[in-house]
This record gives sequence, structure tokens and C-alpha cells, in this order.
Amino acid sequence: MKATGNQAKAARGLLLTVLALLLMAAPAAARDLLLFSGAEGGGGGGTSTENYYTYLGVVTPLLDKAFGPGFMQKYKVDFLGYSYPVNNQDITATGVGVEASLGYQFGGEHGWGGGYAGARYSHTWLSPDDPKSEVRGSQLRPLVQLEGERILNEDWKLNGLGSYLFISDAYWARGRVMYRAFDKVYTGPEFTAQGDPSYNAWSGGWFITGFRPAAKSELGFKAGARKVENGNTGVYLGIDFSHMF
Repeated sequence: MKATGNQAKAARGLLLTVLALLLMAAPAAARDLLLFSGAEGGGGGGTSTENYYTYLGVVTPLLDKAFGPGFMQKYKVDFLGYSYPVNNQDITATGVGVEASLGYQFGGEHGWGGGYAGARYSHTWLSPDDPKSEVRGSQLRPLVQLEGERILNEDWKLNGLGSYLFISDAYWARGRVMYRAFDKVYTGPEFTAQGDPSYNAWSGGWFITGFRPAAKSELGFKAGARKVENGNTGVYLGIDFSHMF
């Protein structure tokens, strides 16, 4: 299922529309708003390892004006691509997605946590087509997300997050062991797992995060190796950025 000119134009229109909605979701003057974004990509060792993922989203309180324990709303738009082997040939997937969810966040001196439930709309093009894929074409699916962080002591903490997409049976999860290198900068190993009935991949690497390019901003970097089921192992590089308004 290759993207036609009209489909690509529709995808760009969808991304621009959602971007406008994200920016209008919660005016800074009305309530706190956290913008989060990032990009990751890699390859090497064969086409079955090529992948990229970019995203932009916002989180803001649902009822209150300031962040704290309570109900939250989250919106995200993303663009992704990856390849996976099927019957001795590589399938290339390219997709756009939009997510909207509501949840509850709590926190204390020992860490924080949160859970969300919502929906994801996506369109995925496959080349060549893979009729057995659970993610091909346009889909609207319910999703759940969990995230949290446990503070062990003044220098060590654990961080985890994950999501699951119903019907498509697609998942993504990441865990980090975080050590305070200096000030608010943490570094350590990270491990991820993702997939669906047609595709599975695992990665392990190293991250460093907590740099402050501005008073309310945070910047991080990551790199490592990624393994696709029945495929080769490649490398990945990534960057994450967030800003509080």
C-alpha cells in the first residue's frame, strides 16, 4: 500500500491540523502546559533494521491550572517508518498517527506515576503490501498508557513508561536506570521493546538527559543497538526535548 499523492497531501493536512489543535489545547495564560518532542532513527546491517520516529505532543491539567496530583489531558501527533522481513522480503511501513487521552497523575517524595486511556487514529502505508498486517491502512483504536518514576535515593532512580493499542495488539515499553551525573543531569542504560503480531523489535542503549538550554526546558540524548525479529541488528540515535509554559 504505497502512499499516493492525495494520501500524502491528506497526511500532511492531518499533521498540520493536529499541530494547530495541540498549540490551542491549553493557552499558557489559562493553565500550565508541557510540550514534549523528540526524534529517533537508525539503521545498518540490512534494510530490515532501518527505522525512524518523530513526535510532538502536549500535556496539561484537565481541571486545575497548575501541574500536580490530579486529572490530566494528553495529545500527540507522530510520524514513523520501519522495515521488517516477511517471507524473505523486506516490508517498509510508513505511518502518521494522532493520539488523545485523559488520565490521572500523582506524585510524592518517592516518585510519581500516571495512567491514561484514550484513542489513536493512524494511517500506515506498506510497500510491498502485507495483507496480514494488523496495522495497515486507516485505523481508530483504544489505547492505554502507564508511566512512572521511583526515586531510590538522591543519586539513583528508576523510570518506566509503556502503551498498548487494543485490537491491533501493538505495544511499546521502555525502562531506564538513572544515575545523577551532576546537578539535574542523569545518565544510564535504557531498554525498549515494541511490536505487533507482524513485527517485533528490541533495543538497548545509553542515555543522558536533564540538560537545561533554558530555565523551563530539558534536553536529552540517547544511542544504542536495535534488533528486529528475524532481521539484523542496527544502531539508533535519538534526541528528546521538552518545555514548560
